[in-house]
Amino acid sequence: MLKKVLVVLFMFVAVLSLQGCNIKQLNEKMIVQGMGIDFADGDYKVTVMYINTHNDESGNSHKTATGKGRTITEAVSDIVTGNGLEPLYSHNSFVILGRSLCESGVNEAMEFFAGYYQFKPSISVLAAQDSAAEIMKQDSITPEVITRISDNESTVGLSITMPLYTFWGDIRSRSSSACTAFISAEDNKIKSNGIAVFDGDKLSHILSSSQTMGVAVIRGKTDMSGEAIPVEGEQKSFSLSNINTETNVKAENGVMYCNIVVKAEANMYEYISDKKNIEEKIEKSINSITRDAVKECTENGSDIFGFGKRLRFSDKKIYNTVKDWKKFIKNGTYNISSEISVR
Repeated sequence: MLKKVLVVLFMFVAVLSLQGCNIKQLNEKMIVQGMGIDFADGDYKVTVMYINTHNDESGNSHKTATGKGRTITEAVSDIVTGNGLEPLYSHNSFVILGRSLCESGVNEAMEFFAGYYQFKPSISVLAAQDSAAEIMKQDSITPEVITRISDNESTVGLSITMPLYTFWGDIRSRSSSACTAFISAEDNKIKSNGIAVFDGDKLSHILSSSQTMGVAVIRGKTDMSGEAIPVEGEQKSFSLSNINTETNVKAENGVMYCNIVVKAEANMYEYISDKKNIEEKIEKSINSITRDAVKECTENGSDIFGFGKRLRFSDKKIYNTVKDWKKFIKNGTYNISSEISVR
């Protein structure tokens, strides 16, 4: 009996000891919430945002730290040398790619995130107008702020933020072009400035907010419920909902033909007397922003709309014969129209 009691007491003490170790280990961890990556003179500059697990006078929920190295791993090790905390990436929700990195090529950096098991494939990838470190050190930036920017895709259509698995796949794709939200820091606030489009793993061009809205409409992944668009010639405004875009792609004699029809419902904010006339004006407005978006991308040989993927599914034989996708996209024929009904 006494032996059993001693065993129970020993196990109880062991459990308490383990709990104490876990608490201590938590304080020794750098629980990363977000990362910013810059590149200059052959070195990576990594800025991490991590949870403040220590009771200090700052009262801040998070801290930032910066390190440099020839690789991202080396740069993170530089941070660890400075603060003595072991990095934990399982809570990381976003990565911001600095302008210099985007222009020199992001493939090597993305390999770090795609290859390490702790990173979730759903973390958001964003591109910075200038320095990622500058954005990371803004007082206003938190994982929640980045989430709100990402949510713009399903609200106002002014931003399209890609998850890691999509961005990584597109920069390595034979036909698709990668794109994601293009952000900057202004007056201690994070602002979305459209989307950055890549040629392979290097920054190609930037789409304006209006062109980004056109992309969001064509992709059929947005309800523009938070942003009204003025209807040309009328003091009226509208938002779109229930967007359903039909895209058909085929290739004949070495030329790709894309037919895009945007179908949606328009919600008016003011009284209208001539419903048919307003529908025509809205269709003209939607046609304008979508055509502008397609023109800007295709003239740069970029496919962020999935035209190549659709051709692969519909005619894989022809898809496999295309050698120069940039030229193929540039020489394509694109017909865009819309069918809008006013509620």
